[in-house]
Amino acid sequence: MHSFLKLRLVGVLYFIGTGCVFISDEELAYRQGGAQGCSDAWYLDADRDGVGGDVVLLACESPGVEYTELSGDCDDTDPNISPLAQEDCTTTVDEDCDGTQNSLDPTVLEPKSCLLFYTDFDQDGFGSNEDMVCACQADEIYSLLVSGDCNDQLSSVNPDQNEICGDGWDNNCDDSANGCGYTNDDVLSEDVSIVGSMSQAYSGSQVGLAPLLPDANTSVLVYNSRPNGLNHIDLFDADTLWSDQEVVSVMDSVASVTGSTLFNFGAMFATGDVTGDQVVDLIVSASDLSVDDQDSIGGWYLFEGPIRGVRSTGSALVSAVGANAEDEMGTALSIVGTDVWAGAPGSDQGALDAGVVEMWSSEGVLNGQIFGNEPSMRFGSSISRSADVNGDGLADVAVGAPGANSNKGAVGIFWNASEMTAQNALDADAFWNGVIVDGQVGSQVQMVGDVTGDGYGDVLMAAPNVSMLYIVDGGIEGPNVVDNAMATIQGDVGSALGTAVAHVGDINGDQISDIVTGDYLTSSIHIVYGPIQGVISAEDIVRLENRGTDQFGASLAGGYDFTDDGVLDFVVGAPIASEGFSQNGVVLMLEGLGL
Repeated sequence: MHSFLKLRLVGVLYFIGTGCVFISDEELAYRQGGAQGCSDAWYLDADRDGVGGDVVLLACESPGVEYTELSGDCDDTDPNISPLAQEDCTTTVDEDCDGTQNSLDPTVLEPKSCLLFYTDFDQDGFGSNEDMVCACQADEIYSLLVSGDCNDQLSSVNPDQNEICGDGWDNNCDDSANGCGYTNDDVLSEDVSIVGSMSQAYSGSQVGLAPLLPDANTSVLVYNSRPNGLNHIDLFDADTLWSDQEVVSVMDSVASVTGSTLFNFGAMFATGDVTGDQVVDLIVSASDLSVDDQDSIGGWYLFEGPIRGVRSTGSALVSAVGANAEDEMGTALSIVGTDVWAGAPGSDQGALDAGVVEMWSSEGVLNGQIFGNEPSMRFGSSISRSADVNGDGLADVAVGAPGANSNKGAVGIFWNASEMTAQNALDADAFWNGVIVDGQVGSQVQMVGDVTGDGYGDVLMAAPNVSMLYIVDGGIEGPNVVDNAMATIQGDVGSALGTAVAHVGDINGDQISDIVTGDYLTSSIHIVYGPIQGVISAEDIVRLENRGTDQFGASLAGGYDFTDDGVLDFVVGAPIASEGFSQNGVVLMLEGLGL
């Protein structure tokens, strides 16, 4: 007799005593693969997501709630993974068990990945560049796969729009002001201008922009040459002039600096903080100054800023003169740190008319000299503003020598100009030689910022004798020729393109510096918008003409925003324009045209 008691309950045998339980024949069939005649497959759904995994039983009826007739669950331990699940495109998990692994890179379409959907609140058909989500499909908010809208609140701003100049918006969302700026069809307005107050005043022979007046963001400086009176520089509040939209006389100046009838005072000036007191100062030259019977020895005068009232040469803080007759010291001026750089192209100290550049302190102490090294070189005929062009964070300077190389001209670029020890022109870190006979490269030279768009400062070298401009990378070391310039601008033959050049910066609002140059022979200015590379011919240059006999473009200045619209502006002189008097001269204030 068995040692345990058999008990039948509802067709199920339980083994009591030993812990064994007898099951029914039906359930046994389930567990053995199904009863005879039943072939339905039931799949174990361990995660209870409605889809079974790999464990299967054949039976006539469901073995229990943990079984289902649906199969294909690739992970029966996770209820979020099954063929019934929605694929989550933001993960690398195969949620819908279709055998593909997601990529999180929205540019990858196969295998399946999430896609970037963008908002389109202004309903212009372009999604916002800033509001997006990575999803499998669009919804009411993130509705578009197309982006490019830089302002999703304005339907008038998207990549399909044309640029509208001066409205303050990047209408076509190209991060630039393409389509803005001056064109050849523009007619210059003289609504905001400064005119000379007497015949043959030649107002505008030299112009400048700098914060020299008390409490004024920008000042316009206008040089006037009176044949029967004092040469002088008049200063105006540029912001007030522009806001008032008026034509004013030089007699309405806020302040002035006066010279003498004995010399050409003020024909060249430079601005910067020479005294180191965080206030801009004014340096004024007198290149034909004669001292003790030494004709055209030349000199300069330092006027401490801000400028108030009427200042004369006698009130200058410091002055200096050249070393010898015919030196013409002050023909070119620049400020480097707290030193005044003065060019004396007629100096014979290195060789006959080789020229010299002298560095003077704000106390009038001569700190150094760089001599021209060949006869008739006229080194120091032009000096650029100081700027970092080689990317080392230190100020550099370029000096022109238009008579070098048998009148082909040359330009030397001196790096770290405040601490350099150069003795002659050939000590320049970079030396660019002209190649055209009588081209006189270096007649004008200027640091113009990054006009080529390569991220480095550039130097503009003018050869007005042949109407050529060369733009070189200021960081290229050693001797070179201007034929290797990054960009060349060729004006019309005989136009004297490059007679005047200035640092104007970005005047069309695209964050890239531009070039403005004067051509007084045709009474016009030329504008070339950056980035500039390769050869630019005359037909590609924007040319703005005033009256043909005004010598409009004889002088230029820029680099300041007197219209307060975020785009830099500039001023242009026309010294023999006749506005109420014969050849009294006029200065036009021109706004940059940008976003």
